[in-house]
Amino acid sequence: MQFVQASEYLSYSLAHKVEDHDLMVVDSDYPRGLVLTHLYSQRVPSHLRANTSTATVLNWIELGEEQKQQLGGVPKYVTCNHWDIDGFLAVWSAMHPRIASKHRAELIAAAHLGDFREFDPNTGYGLWALKICSLLNHVERSTFCLPFGDLADATMEHEVARQKFEYFLPRFAQWLEKIDSYRLMWEDEYTEVLRDIESIQHLSASIEEIPEFDLTVIRASHPLHYYASFNLARGGVVLSAVECVPYIEVEYKYETAVGRLDRAHPERIDLTEIAHQLNAIERTPDIEWVFDNLHEGGPILRPEYRSNRLSHEERYQSMNYRLDKCPPTSLRVEDVIGKLANVLQSAEAVASCR
Repeated sequence: MQFVQASEYLSYSLAHKVEDHDLMVVDSDYPRGLVLTHLYSQRVPSHLRANTSTATVLNWIELGEEQKQQLGGVPKYVTCNHWDIDGFLAVWSAMHPRIASKHRAELIAAAHLGDFREFDPNTGYGLWALKICSLLNHVERSTFCLPFGDLADATMEHEVARQKFEYFLPRFAQWLEKIDSYRLMWEDEYTEVLRDIESIQHLSASIEEIPEFDLTVIRASHPLHYYASFNLARGGVVLSAVECVPYIEVEYKYETAVGRLDRAHPERIDLTEIAHQLNAIERTPDIEWVFDNLHEGGPILRPEYRSNRLSHEERYQSMNYRLDKCPPTSLRVEDVIGKLANVLQSAEAVASCR
């Protein structure tokens, strides 16, 4: 196989200055150039489509020269309008096709974990993916900001994304090829995730699937890392409860916004009305149930202190990070499930009549 690379990263703010045939856009929709992203863009060639942008880029890398020419050739520049794990791995793979193809399974697994919070802990490439994501999260947090901390302001996001790409791109090949040499950079989160998966398997947490509402209910004795809890949840809506606090939150999975080839979910429903209903029966002072913007990557229904609201970046962190910033609730899991069921069941009935 002949590996021809998109040789240069281009800041998204400069994409409009590049000719179509010289531009590859990954993990983002764009009206020009070769678009290699996952399902939400109709401009991606159908035979390259995959659940992640990284897998889509790898599918393109493995095309023959003639097939690449049919799609406009090999662009000189690759860009992305944000930095996250899938977007970064897609850009990096386009720039390093030979190494990326060698580590195809690990990179696709890492992109899938980064976007969908799922991996296979029983395979070597699954564990490698967890090390990659844990390392990238650690470096992003220690060098820049908390993961997704630049999403609150679109102008800031583009600027910080450029800085992140320029920092991570020249370093990642060394990390990937010698991942175990960088144990101190991934060990803490890696260990936490595997410990939480083990706790679920040893029944200190329970998972209940309610498929008629596309809902998964997870009850645990301590806050679980989302790489562990979402790894075992099949529903598009996940209710997580820490029973000893008690604390409850409900989150839409990212895949309910962008879709997947291997799993379908009903359309999202705004849960703001449920927040109002929960506020009417909540008995703990200074608590208000809130629901994020429906169109965010993973909007959450949760209680907050009126006097101490979560910041945008705090909302995107794993529950184990957020828990000490969120209040205990007087409500039971069954109270929240009942409100959810009424709304989700009504929506399902309306959808079935269309």
